[in-house]
Amino acid sequence: VDEQKIGVDVGTFKHADYYAQGHYGIDYWLSLFTLKLADAPQAAPSDYHQSLYLYKGYLETSFSQSGKTLAARTFFHPYQRDILAYELHGGWKLTLSPVTHPNGSYNESFDVTPQSTDNGFRMQTNRVTMEVGMRVICENGSYGIRRNGADWTLTLSDNATCLLLIGSANEKRFAAVRSVMDNVMSIASWREEAEDGWKTRWGDSYLDLTDDQRQADWARSMYYVLCSFSPDGIPSAPMGWTGAGWRFHFPQDISPTQPALLRMGHYDLAKRIVEFYRERIDDIRAITDQVRIPPQIGSYSVYII
Repeated sequence: VDEQKIGVDVGTFKHADYYAQGHYGIDYWLSLFTLKLADAPQAAPSDYHQSLYLYKGYLETSFSQSGKTLAARTFFHPYQRDILAYELHGGWKLTLSPVTHPNGSYNESFDVTPQSTDNGFRMQTNRVTMEVGMRVICENGSYGIRRNGADWTLTLSDNATCLLLIGSANEKRFAAVRSVMDNVMSIASWREEAEDGWKTRWGDSYLDLTDDQRQADWARSMYYVLCSFSPDGIPSAPMGWTGAGWRFHFPQDISPTQPALLRMGHYDLAKRIVEFYRERIDDIRAITDQVRIPPQIGSYSVYII
């Protein structure tokens, strides 16, 4: 992907709480952090397998690299969405880093200076202050953590079985997120809680299609929507969190999604979309009157988050 052409950070993590105000008075969602292999691979991986389990809400990945077999299960609890979980097996070496030069849209970039904290870092834009923290639960083998500025490198022994939790939220909510992370008792207990949460989130409604390919397309699409919307947060951009190029949302862009949520019984998600805009109606009216988009961009009303 040509990052410069589309103005999007590739391979990064975002959070609905994290944004900055940029050109034309618009709030842009920004990339928050990356999690990558600490050392550049010396050869291509072999025996690579990856499977996404939609109903239980987790992604399994395994491969061999430099004589080591590595496996990971990635997931999050749909009712504890601020915490990203990695169940790691084998000698992983990973680095968690803040994104200091995130891209916006309209070829705009931002400079954000991270502040290191006891187990993570703090990021402040011209709109919000975010906290990111980590916790490791190791049930087999050993691990080490090294800090370099605001970067954190986690190294596991070859026989390790560990759970890496990464929590992120704005500074007003982060203490509650940290408390949930600190009270996770074991790998199995958090995995089971998350799977139970996904069963509840899916509910009892489904679309039954005779064509297997279309059935699979619907299941993947529904999972993506359920990952993107929440009953108490900021509605995602219309293409979800991994779409390219569009860092904000408009009521008319989300309007096709809401009937689908209602039809499938996800009333809390559909309700939140309406509540979100209603709570900000005065700001919406004010910014619509103030912002003037240059002719080369086009003319339309701007809604802020």
